[in-house]
Amino acid sequence: MAKDTLNIALQMEPPALDVTSGAATIIDDVSYGTLFEGLVRLSANGQIEGWLAKNWTVSPDGKVYLFNLKDKVTFSDGRAFNAATAAYSLNRARDIHSGNVQQEALSIIDRIETPSPFQLRIILKKADSFFLTLLSLPDCAMVSPFSAKNLAISPVGTGAFRFQEWQHGKRIQLIARSDYWGKKSAIKTLNFFFISDALAAYAALKTGQIDFFPDFPAAENLQELGHDPRFKVQSFPSEGEVILAFNQNLPIFQNSLLRQAISIAINRPAFVDAVLYGYGRVIGSHFPPQNPDYLDLTTIYPDDPIKAKALLKQAGYPDGLTLTLDLPPSRYATISGQLVVDQLEKIGIHVTLHSLEWTTWLDRVYKKHDFQMTVINHAEPFDYRIYDKEGYYFGYHNAQFHQILTRLDQENDPFQRHQKLQSLQKILTLDAANVFLFQYPHLVVSKADLAGLWRGSPTQAFDLTTAYFTDSQGTHNSHLSPSSVSWHFGGWLSAALGLILLIVAFRYQLFSISGFLKKSGQFLLASWIASLVIFMAISVLPGDPAEYMMGLQASPRALAALQTEFGLDKPAYIRYINWLTHSLHGDFGSSFSYHLPASDLIAEALNISLPLVLASFCLAATAGFFFGLAIAFFRFRPLQIFLLTLTRLGLSLPAFWIAVLLLYAGLHYHWPLTLENTPSSFGLLTQPAFYWPVIALALPQATWLARAFSQQLQGIEQEDFIMAARARGLSRSQTLLRHALRHALPALLPLLALSLPALLTGSIIVENIFYLSGLGRLLLQAIAARDLVLIQAIALLVAMVTLFARFISDLLHLAIDPRLKQP
Repeated sequence: MAKDTLNIALQMEPPALDVTSGAATIIDDVSYGTLFEGLVRLSANGQIEGWLAKNWTVSPDGKVYLFNLKDKVTFSDGRAFNAATAAYSLNRARDIHSGNVQQEALSIIDRIETPSPFQLRIILKKADSFFLTLLSLPDCAMVSPFSAKNLAISPVGTGAFRFQEWQHGKRIQLIARSDYWGKKSAIKTLNFFFISDALAAYAALKTGQIDFFPDFPAAENLQELGHDPRFKVQSFPSEGEVILAFNQNLPIFQNSLLRQAISIAINRPAFVDAVLYGYGRVIGSHFPPQNPDYLDLTTIYPDDPIKAKALLKQAGYPDGLTLTLDLPPSRYATISGQLVVDQLEKIGIHVTLHSLEWTTWLDRVYKKHDFQMTVINHAEPFDYRIYDKEGYYFGYHNAQFHQILTRLDQENDPFQRHQKLQSLQKILTLDAANVFLFQYPHLVVSKADLAGLWRGSPTQAFDLTTAYFTDSQGTHNSHLSPSSVSWHFGGWLSAALGLILLIVAFRYQLFSISGFLKKSGQFLLASWIASLVIFMAISVLPGDPAEYMMGLQASPRALAALQTEFGLDKPAYIRYINWLTHSLHGDFGSSFSYHLPASDLIAEALNISLPLVLASFCLAATAGFFFGLAIAFFRFRPLQIFLLTLTRLGLSLPAFWIAVLLLYAGLHYHWPLTLENTPSSFGLLTQPAFYWPVIALALPQATWLARAFSQQLQGIEQEDFIMAARARGLSRSQTLLRHALRHALPALLPLLALSLPALLTGSIIVENIFYLSGLGRLLLQAIAARDLVLIQAIALLVAMVTLFARFISDLLHLAIDPRLKQP
């Protein structure tokens, strides 16, 4: 029996699972075709075909579409699909308060009627030959009115799979439906894992954890993986056109001769080789090569520096000029930017690079148009229309382009549409609207026995319903069990233990009440200041979170609706008061991206991070104590030099570098590197793979503690009471163990207090390298999605851990040092 579980890796975790309310293409990768379906879709050759609609007719004037729907379709919750639900789905998407990215495009609908239970009539305000293509997009998928409110976290659709579970930061699992209306999938379980780190992605493939990686993040490893008989390496076309965009809102770039000079100076094949190691394809216009209407215009601007210099002189710049290039933080943009600098330098154009964070790029370049040039990947389907969009960031306008595009929308004849689409491409190229660099492909790595996959163009998602394994190795299923830790119980248990310890401390006068109250007051004041600083620091970040979440094509109405939903339209001081008040009750707000309480997401992530940090802390503290004691014990001996050399080595290697070395060693020596399942927090301690990140985190802290502890011991050895003990006949080892040790321990407490938050922050990168779904992974995901609520909650947690660790350290210091008890 062939394998029936497909493990898929994605570079990012989707912010939600509702394809109708989010612009992120990663949502489509998980949900479109598996959970959600539309009336029509694009076939493998890019043609419109029926999906939930059997067939349709169009009126002679092109304004009325009558769809005959399939009559045995049900949603995954058992409810029937009919014309009423189809009408609800489209009305919901085109509502003026909708968050649907295509809301503005769907406003062309005048009204929707349901003549019979399985007939849907759509009347347009004017003829639009693009309308069927619009309906094929994931944004127009069919949803049920009974489940529409919770689609982001609990999706219900008509697709071949049903939603099973979501372990945030780790995995989404879909299960094949036994009651699916269409052809059943050979795959019974889909597991989507999220791996952004290139090394972790390579390790996940090599160790057999992943069957299919549709967008492998490290093109440099593809050749080596392609020589491994266990894998297939393929390059699939995409809708991604990488361009060097000009800001034509500025007078300098309204000069077409300057734009043409830059276009001729660019060597496009060099970009494909440098960025994609030869796996991409050069383009000549803003149109994907796999589209049937594509026109090859790559020869219009050959790499010709001599001709480019001549055009630059005609443009009015015989001595060259200086320009700036603002880049988003993506790898392709960074490498492309460096190539642009080198190639334009040859014709006398000096380019200064500015590397921006993604949110800063959105705010400065996309929203405020404050730039000269930028490199960006446009991944939206049919996005040639942006060249006729008013107020778009690169500000291109062409009257002839506008006229042809207007006629195209009213053209139903396939041949005439083909001619007009190719005319649009010619205008963009000959006018050098931008420099069209290359198509960004989907670099796919899959198991050699995985077959049946095709990517519908321009649909972003792979059709996973047709996938199957060709081998006969027996059923392989990896039902991963969720964590069983109850954090409510753990919180009450911790509070009870803390109260008992406090009572014991007061009973035996380990420290005074006045000392306790003083330290408590300092802790509370520092906590309030930390909350204020965190909120202010995050609130002043540039960019609009709603704009980031909705994407580049979102309408102003959709952005306003999302801002109202999350309270982003309120003044900052009101948002702070609300956040602080709710935080005191353990409510950090609802995550922008996950649409779940931030406290629940953090608690889930702590199932991994807490045992990781505590195990690393115990290892670091123990190793640091004994190692420091050994350094002091072997003072003035050759062994001390060796031990000090080891500490210097440990201090020079950060935790993430040790993690990388351990991961490479594990791949070479076939050590266990991945967890077999997702156990409870304490069950992680039984997993051998769990100890590699523990070691990576603990080693730098252990060496730092060892150096500090040994120096403290050696300093105490010079004290008078130690010299007196030696004079009474005690050996050096005896004075160290009996006297110096107990006096050095209090000085170790503040260092241990600092180690705990250091380990917590250090786990951010280490968790990603070892593919652990802990707090570090969650924080990086929140930063990538600009989820301010989640970022604030995690930052506050780290600050509170730091302050609380120092608070406990101070109390213990009071308890063990009798000199501090005195007023």
